[in-house]
Amino acid sequence: MISMENKQRAEELRRLLEWEGFCRVQFYLQEQYGYEVNVFSQETDRKSISQELRVFVEAWKNEQRYYTYANSLESPKEIVGRLKAPEQSEKSQDQEEEQIDPCMQGSPYLEEIQCVEGSLKRAEHAALENGADVVNECACYHQRTETAIYRSDQQWFEDRGEYRYMGISAIAREDGDVATAYCGAYGKPGEDFSPEALAKKVAGEAKARLHSIVLSSGTYKVILKNEVMAEILEAYLPIFYGDVMQDGMSRLKGQEKKKIASERIDLVEDPKLDGGRETRIIDDEGTVVQKKYIIREGIFETALYHNASAKEADGKQSTGNGFKSDFRSEIGTGVTNVEMRRSDGQGKSLEEMMRSVAEGILVTGIDGTFAGVDTRTGRFSLISKGIVIRHGKKAEAFSQVTISGNFYDMLEQILEIGNDPEDTPPAALSVRAPSVYVGNLTVSGK
Repeated sequence: MISMENKQRAEELRRLLEWEGFCRVQFYLQEQYGYEVNVFSQETDRKSISQELRVFVEAWKNEQRYYTYANSLESPKEIVGRLKAPEQSEKSQDQEEEQIDPCMQGSPYLEEIQCVEGSLKRAEHAALENGADVVNECACYHQRTETAIYRSDQQWFEDRGEYRYMGISAIAREDGDVATAYCGAYGKPGEDFSPEALAKKVAGEAKARLHSIVLSSGTYKVILKNEVMAEILEAYLPIFYGDVMQDGMSRLKGQEKKKIASERIDLVEDPKLDGGRETRIIDDEGTVVQKKYIIREGIFETALYHNASAKEADGKQSTGNGFKSDFRSEIGTGVTNVEMRRSDGQGKSLEEMMRSVAEGILVTGIDGTFAGVDTRTGRFSLISKGIVIRHGKKAEAFSQVTISGNFYDMLEQILEIGNDPEDTPPAALSVRAPSVYVGNLTVSGK
């Protein structure tokens, strides 16, 4: 949890602010620790350990709100001085994240990093042994975040999260053609990944994308591979946010407790999801977070609110979804871990879904997600690549085509849900989804 030293400094800052006539003092403190290791050609190419304190301070005086942020609590008087001048509240005292010599004695990560370096070297070797010609990224990221919120009622709320992630990018070449693939996996700190299995997977995917064709334009039966479904779902999560509906940017306004999707679909937010990246107890407003169904058997069960958006909606309370996208930002709507799954728990294998499709395509990668989606209308148009499905089996690779459709309509027409859930990478919201047979989509190719 947040160090006692930083809590004591925050208390000193609170007393100074109150002495200066400020009231309703609130703090948001975040301590982050982590490391990054990258291996290239069996040598450690990059290795760093980092630690950072992030502070957001808010207080009121003469019915005016003041706020500022800092990367240290060592100078409480300086922070009070910045709060006195509203025009200075918009200015950040950004400091570089402290990079520590990875060989520094006493670091709690030294032994773990040594194990990770060995795992990464094994992974790189395995990828090359399984057909990759180049491994251009073989990295591991570990981050631990301690969060503390001091509210104006003088209560402290604390939370903690931690994850470790390995990512491998590989290039395959054959007869003048080049293809790339990327695969990642989460692992619990202190435990080894399965580096060889991940390496074999990424090498196989890179080879499978060689000699791709451009499809003829038309309407195709489509399976979205798990990583793709998770990426699209993440892009459309805001349609379930109360403030987005209030702003008229979601078609779901007024649709709570109504059927909006196939009865096969459950969409769950679970702060204690096994293996989930965002294991929170409270949100950034101090509201307890708990498991909730956003969609249950196709019914829109719960819109997501923070305090302000709940107040705007008659008879609503915060659902524990008040989060900062960055420690400097205002509270907005956010999520912990969101998972799409089959409502009866009987997801199908990818092979079973391909047999159901018989003739169609399996989309294994997309580009331009956030430029190519519209949450208000639901329309999307995404550059895609994948594998042709012929006679219920994988055939040749395709690339450089555009798939288009409407997310709201797609939710309703989903025909089958898989049993192969996959998580989004660390830079994204924590979303987990299986492969999904979404029915027909329009393909623009040659």
